[in-house]
Amino acid sequence: TNPGIVPYNWSESKQRIFTNDELRSGMATTREQVEWGKSHDWPPRSFFSGRYGGLILRADHFCDGVRHWVGLKNLRYFVQAHIYCALFSVELGYIMIKIAMNPEARTWKNAVYWLPVAGYTLLVFGSQMVNLAYILPRIARNQTMLEAMQKLDPTFYDRGFIRNCEEVFGSVFLFPLWFFPIPLP
Repeated sequence: TNPGIVPYNWSESKQRIFTNDELRSGMATTREQVEWGKSHDWPPRSFFSGRYGGLILRADHFCDGVRHWVGLKNLRYFVQAHIYCALFSVELGYIMIKIAMNPEARTWKNAVYWLPVAGYTLLVFGSQMVNLAYILPRIARNQTMLEAMQKLDPTFYDRGFIRNCEEVFGSVFLFPLWFFPIPLP
């Protein structure tokens, strides 16, 4: 989904709300527009992406896995995807264990099929856990990956655990809905 963008020439108007036409016409497509976007003011916690052609709000990072920026409006979905992949890996691992424990399935012929799947399941689970172990503490202290890489003060935007989580996942009153990939008000 859209990471939350504003046009490259945001510093001219400093608007907070844009129509779809204004966003489309505000995408930097030429070298001059990209250079202009890089050299002018940006909103706080934003990042200008020449590849994307606009300013990414609360830019966290560019994810090579999905070939898209992760920012203000899609970080919650990004975290959910990691959680769902980890849960799927656990479920698939459970199925692999059940197959391995089945005496009728313990043949070398069957092992050729389930051993690589079991290895891949462990690899996917491990990578999801590493990503979550890196993302969730940053969310808890309201820090983006770009801010962490630039070694900026991690307490500058920290508003407490609950309010930090609300910034990413939505109101605490909608907590049960934090885990569903649906738009929240």
